[in-house]
Amino acid sequence: MIILISLWLGFYCMHSLLASSRVKEWAAQRTGRFYRYYRLGYNVISLAGFGAIVWIQVFIPDIELSPRYPWLFFGGIIVMVSGMVTGYIAFSQYDSGEFFGFNQTQQHEPPKLVTTGLNQYVRHPLYFATILILTGYLMISFTANTMIFVVISFLYLIVGTILEEQKLEKIFGEAYKTYKHKVKMFIPFII
Repeated sequence: MIILISLWLGFYCMHSLLASSRVKEWAAQRTGRFYRYYRLGYNVISLAGFGAIVWIQVFIPDIELSPRYPWLFFGGIIVMVSGMVTGYIAFSQYDSGEFFGFNQTQQHEPPKLVTTGLNQYVRHPLYFATILILTGYLMISFTANTMIFVVISFLYLIVGTILEEQKLEKIFGEAYKTYKHKVKMFIPFII
C-alpha cells in the first residue's frame, strides 16, 4: 500500500508541477516555437502516468473493506454514470482541441470567463463530475486500493482547485473574484 500511496502522490505532484505557470514559463523560454506542443505533451505524459499506475494497482494485493451489497453496487453505477453525464455536459462548453493540446498551433482569442451552463451552479463542473465518478467507483469497489486512489484524488482536487483559482484570479481579476463569491466551488449550493 505504501507503494500505491507513493505512486499516486508522485503522479499528482508531477501533474501539478507540469501545470504550474513557472514550469510553463521555463518551458516556453527553452523550447521556443515548440512550446505550442507543451499542452499535448503534458496530456500524453499525464495519460501514460495515470495508465501505468492503474496497471500497477491491478497487481497489488487488495483488501475488501465491506461486503459487496447489491444496493451499493447499483447505487455506485448510478452515481458514476451521473458523473459521466455531468462531465460530458460540462466539457461541451470548452474547446476540446485546445484542452487536449491539438489546436495549440493556431492563434487563439484571449480566454473568456465562462459563467453559463453548469458553470452557473459550480465554478468547477468538471471537478464536480470527477467527484461523482470517484464516489461511484468507490461504492462499486470498496477496497483498500480503491480507497487510497479516491482519497488521494479528492485531496488533489482540493489542492489543484486552489492552484487553478489563483491562476484564474490573475487572468480575470475582479470578474473572477465576484464570480467566486456568487457560485460554489464543487457541489451546487453546498461547497
